[in-house]
Amino acid sequence: MGPVIDIAAAIGGDLAYAFLRRFVESLPPGSAPYELSRNWEHFEADQHAEDILPPPSDFRDRNRLPLDVHTRDQWNALRLLNPITGIAFREAFTEDEIVEHLSPEHTHTARIHSGQLLKDLKFIPKFPALKKLTLSECIQLTGTEDLAGIPLADLNLMNLPDEFSIVATDSLSRLTRLALCTRLPWESLAELPAPKGLTSLTLGGWIDTSLADASRWQQLQDLVINTAPEKEE
Repeated sequence: MGPVIDIAAAIGGDLAYAFLRRFVESLPPGSAPYELSRNWEHFEADQHAEDILPPPSDFRDRNRLPLDVHTRDQWNALRLLNPITGIAFREAFTEDEIVEHLSPEHTHTARIHSGQLLKDLKFIPKFPALKKLTLSECIQLTGTEDLAGIPLADLNLMNLPDEFSIVATDSLSRLTRLALCTRLPWESLAELPAPKGLTSLTLGGWIDTSLADASRWQQLQDLVINTAPEKEE
């Protein structure tokens, strides 16, 4: 059913909307497919949020649930959807805008794919339930120092300035998955600041750093080199 939902969302219009509404009304509790949470930019945002998007608890696979936000209208419609457990911002928003319509105690996944407006990350520790964080195109940020000590398990850093510092990443004691699609300034992985409990490390794009010291992470199960991280749905 997923491809059919995607096609209807891509087409948009009254007929597609009517189809999606009938489909949602026919679903038993807890069975909503993930595809309903994306590709809704072709519909009137408030109406879609109220009539089509089910609450997070009704989705069949809540672990795949970042709600895609492509437009300002979609951002404004977030006020109708609390609590939001996972969010993917694909348009540039400020720190205050990112926080405004979310409930920090419920949000466990935040993907900021267009971080050009972010001046710092001081808002991230306000989300005590956050476990997965993606940061991309954050051209004004200088590093991860504002993340120091927070209980992240999964951190994905992509397309960041060459001078961006990840020194504070070493303080993320619960971090098990780290993806760095950015330049590494070190000659060896021995210098990469990451906690000892790392189980997955992705180094994407380009890498001139020696991999000889990857064994320092004794629990490491996955090491991916010279490939961009898979497109996150």
